[in-house]
Amino acid sequence: MSRKDNRAELVQVSVRAFVAPPRIDHSVGADAMGRFQPLPGNGGITIGCHVGDPLPPYGVSDHLMPGASLEANPAAPGEVGAAHLLACVGNDVFDAAGRFVGLVVGKRGGLAPGF
Repeated sequence: MSRKDNRAELVQVSVRAFVAPPRIDHSVGADAMGRFQPLPGNGGITIGCHVGDPLPPYGVSDHLMPGASLEANPAAPGEVGAAHLLACVGNDVFDAAGRFVGLVVGKRGGLAPGF
């Protein structure tokens, strides 16, 4: 039995987003030896980490995200924009010149507080 869907009837919408700057999670306290251990947080482009990779054994991140973390407006990082609201896992991602650069592999509201 074949399944029917409405792919051909869907409207395409484009959104504009920017790579979010890397941020440090300052809420992490001291380790067992009393040393401050800042961990990579949201933002930036994670290199060498891919969807499906095992977690690193040394725990160097509070929540490592593969690929590029995007936000709608770099001037207002807390603003929930179209990139957060309309992007769906599996959507194609293109750069400003129209070149395919990847896929949306996940979503989370951490870059937009209160989302």
